Amino acid sequence: MVPDNVRHAALALWDNDVDAAGRFLERPHPLLGGCTPAAVARESEAGADRVVLLIGQADAGVAI
Repeated sequence: MVPDNVRHAALALWDNDVDAAGRFLERPHPLLGGCTPAAVARESEAGADRVVLLIGQADAGVAI
């Protein structure tokens, strides 16, 4: 299960679009070494923080 803070951040970025947030969380991402954000977030608290930071960068307009 994806940590709540990661799930909430993804939902906020995609305006509560559960499908869009889910696609992001389950698709391998190059900035996460090809791992899915969900997998990285489940590994550790540091991994979850890394994914939240990535989501924050996307929200700020940084290309991710």
